[in-house]
Amino acid sequence: MLSLVNMSLESVKNLSTRLRPKALDTLSFSEAIQWQIVDFQRRTGIECISDIEEIEESPDPEASTVIFRIFQEALTNILRHSEADKARIIFRKQDSSILLKIIDNGRGISDGKLENSSSFGIIGMRERSNMLGAKLKINSDSSGTEVELIVPLKQKIKKKKSDINKTLYDTLEDK
Repeated sequence: MLSLVNMSLESVKNLSTRLRPKALDTLSFSEAIQWQIVDFQRRTGIECISDIEEIEESPDPEASTVIFRIFQEALTNILRHSEADKARIIFRKQDSSILLKIIDNGRGISDGKLENSSSFGIIGMRERSNMLGAKLKINSDSSGTEVELIVPLKQKIKKKKSDINKTLYDTLEDK
């Protein structure tokens, strides 16, 4: 019984970390990105090369969570689908925006999968970027995939968080 309670507590801790990673509350946004890179590399063995710039003007807490979630989804896609052994992450201020680029040397994503309504990770990334008024570009070929997110600084979330779940739910209902 005690082991079941401990497993449940561990699950709750993991879930809460996934909802709003503690790193976003305890580190600068740039440091949180770097922390995620180190953790991803440690867990997966995928070599990560990072070019992370400390940005004085961090996004507000809600926007930082959304950007971080897009970043995590891009890393998850590398692990699950790309067969990459290397990734490069660029994070810097570009004019009055934040630039986040994730590039891998994997097998790429077919155009069909990029546009497929059952590619929930990509759908979620697109919807999250729309919430921020950001530009999300995903380019892919047989030499890898590049995810580029450009987020205007001082951008507020446009939609309620529940709108993402509703849209994903609607997509599932269409199936």
